Amino acid sequence: MSVRWVRVGDVLELQRTPVELRPDESYRRIGIYSWGKGFLHRDPAAGAEMGSMRYFTFPSRALVLSNIQAWEGAVAVAGESEAGHVASNRFLPYVAIGDVDVTFVAHFLNSEAGLSLLRKASPGTTVRNRTLARKLFEDSKIPLPDLDEQHRIAARFDTLSRIPERLSGPHALDPAGRSVWEHVTDAAEVPLGDLVRLSSRARRVEAIATYRMLGVRWYGEGPFVRELRKGSELRARTVYEVTEGDLVYNRLFAWKGSFGVIDSALAGATVSNEFPTFEVNQRRTTIEYVSAWLRRPEVWEIVERQSTGSTTTSRNRFSIENFLGLKVRLPSFEQQSVLVGRLAAIDRVRGGIKRRNQLAAALLPAARNDEFTRLVAQAA
Repeated sequence: MSVRWVRVGDVLELQRTPVELRPDESYRRIGIYSWGKGFLHRDPAAGAEMGSMRYFTFPSRALVLSNIQAWEGAVAVAGESEAGHVASNRFLPYVAIGDVDVTFVAHFLNSEAGLSLLRKASPGTTVRNRTLARKLFEDSKIPLPDLDEQHRIAARFDTLSRIPERLSGPHALDPAGRSVWEHVTDAAEVPLGDLVRLSSRARRVEAIATYRMLGVRWYGEGPFVRELRKGSELRARTVYEVTEGDLVYNRLFAWKGSFGVIDSALAGATVSNEFPTFEVNQRRTTIEYVSAWLRRPEVWEIVERQSTGSTTTSRNRFSIENFLGLKVRLPSFEQQSVLVGRLAAIDRVRGGIKRRNQLAAALLPAARNDEFTRLVAQAA
């Protein structure tokens, strides 16, 4: 198989048609996600709302690049889903004028070799100023095998690109998780304040000390070390130490499920006063059961309704009083243990699925890099 270096401008041509915006007409605009993740279809907007930028229609089967984000893989091929949309002058649509498959070129440009080309064609010293220069791009050279081989490679990569989408479809785990809780519908409801108590281990900040400051991820994903900070860098004069088994939540993002349990690796770390911590009354329940209850989306919906505040930064803050007032169904210790065990089994399967999906998503970048490294080496 022969591979030759070809100037981009010899096989691709910019092709777009200006649109005269009418104030009272509606237009569908496109954007492009970075890292080869395809088009973004924006909500329709009236011409009067679209500012002073110039807009264009573009042909189907065009290779479209964002001139301000091309350096990070904002490249996609227009298809039927983009028909009838318009693009601002920040987007460059190219069509084939030679023996080239635009889908093949899109895959190349999202490989390490292609991204290197786009970065060289996007001069600038800061991220904000890295704009793709049309002449530099068109003067760049890409490795091209014969057209049939381009089709074959593009088709293989298109197949790989669809694997994560197929794997991420609905599965039985979510209904299974919900069904586990159906067994506690007859248990008595008690306030969470009957099961936990506030645990405040205040520590005065020392300027020369280093503090592991924690955050709590959304959607029940748990605590993590957000940053290491010198005491002299902290604005607060008091922090709060956590220990293994503490229940903690983020008052600002509780409505997004920002609850978690401190494990042994995080014991001794610190939080600000935005992260209240609690100890569980072990005579009545376990930290595993309370944590599982707080991971329920139904609980997050209640938290969102009860969160208060009137400004952007505080509108969703969830008070300690409301937290302790949450109602928890409390079955016997034996039933709690059975339920936690079932949920843990579901979580293990879910973790395996997440890992599988991560590996599937990594297939396409790895295959691209392998293929195009080979083509670059063979190009004459």
